[in-house]
Amino acid sequence: MGKIDILKFKSKDEIIQIVKRLWEQKLTPTWHWYVDYKDMKIIDAATKSVETYTEDARSRPAIALIDVILAARNNYEKNVLPRINRIKRDYPDLKTFDQLSSFIRWRTREEFLSFWDFNSIPKYTRLVGILAQVDKLREIYPKAKNDYELIHNRAEHIDLEQRTEDLIWKIKGIGPATIQHLSMNFWVNTAKPDQRVMEVLKREFNIPNIDELTSVEAVKQIAEIINKEVLLIDQIFVKYGSSHYSKL
Repeated sequence: MGKIDILKFKSKDEIIQIVKRLWEQKLTPTWHWYVDYKDMKIIDAATKSVETYTEDARSRPAIALIDVILAARNNYEKNVLPRINRIKRDYPDLKTFDQLSSFIRWRTREEFLSFWDFNSIPKYTRLVGILAQVDKLREIYPKAKNDYELIHNRAEHIDLEQRTEDLIWKIKGIGPATIQHLSMNFWVNTAKPDQRVMEVLKREFNIPNIDELTSVEAVKQIAEIINKEVLLIDQIFVKYGSSHYSKL
């Protein structure tokens, strides 16, 4: 894990005050789910998000996986959410990893790129690469009853410092943000090194030169200090950054 001691930058009291100041702010239209939440306080929106975070992964793990792949280094509001909503609407029976593998197998690469309406061969290759590891993961986690439990069980055993041992992290082009996003979608109480999270850590906590692994560790330490779930703190930072750093 990235080496950082959050208390070198702010005291415990300052950290608590900062987080509470952020969560008392209201959402603005620059956040991509604003239409559903309106001008709700960030703490209330973050709490609601945590409560519903794994809905897609539980009911439609194939869609949750596509969401993770498309989201990497992408504008979620403009380039990912509309595509995910369309796929859900047009392909209601596409739910499991096996169904997604079969869907891909019976289509050319170009046909699949047209299906998800995103012309990225690297993203396609990463998706295919993850699906190719599913049978191996089932051997490693034989007690998993479904795709959700399979990825959840795997995510619970991820060590960000020992990432070379992970079947998914070995896939070319997959980095910490994708690994953490996958873990969160399939419910592990952790954080993702999202652009907005890193901006909040830099601007509000005065942490310079923060990298992806260090940002995850910083959020975990902040969550421990304020006695809240790591995912909740992650969501507070994402919503605050998206709502109040819109000009960046």
